[in-house]
Amino acid sequence: SAVEWSTLGLAIEDIERTIRRYRNLLAQEPALRAFNERYASQRPLAPLLLPGGNPALSGAALQQQLQDLAGQHDVRVLSLRVRQTEEDGLFERIAVEARMQSDITGLRDLLYDIEQSEPYLFVENLAVRSRPQRRRSSTQASRDVLDTRLLVYGLRSPRQAIVTEPGR
Repeated sequence: SAVEWSTLGLAIEDIERTIRRYRNLLAQEPALRAFNERYASQRPLAPLLLPGGNPALSGAALQQQLQDLAGQHDVRVLSLRVRQTEEDGLFERIAVEARMQSDITGLRDLLYDIEQSEPYLFVENLAVRSRPQRRRSSTQASRDVLDTRLLVYGLRSPRQAIVTEPGR
């Protein structure tokens, strides 16, 4: 019937369009491969990712970065603990649980520096508890010490060790 021939004609046109599209993509393949190799060799994401040839080294670098930032803002680090590495899309999530004590200004400045840092760092599960502290002299006003618990994480590329080899 005429309806069947019409339907078959549309299906054939659709298949021919698909074949042309695939041929165009195949023709672009060498240029896309060359672009991908140039992009991978330039490593544009490297400054944004945690350094380290493996997750343990990346975790140690993150701990050191947090200690350095805390020291700059008179934040007392009570404990740092690297958590188990998790997959996060194409990356690995390297996280450190931290317990700290500071005043409000130190905490604010620390959080700002974490947010502005490179490699990119992210804060999760922030819990702040205020504890009034009396000064030794009765003429000085009391001040609040903040007990802070937070999880700070950064990302690393699982292929980072391969990409950073000499000659790449």
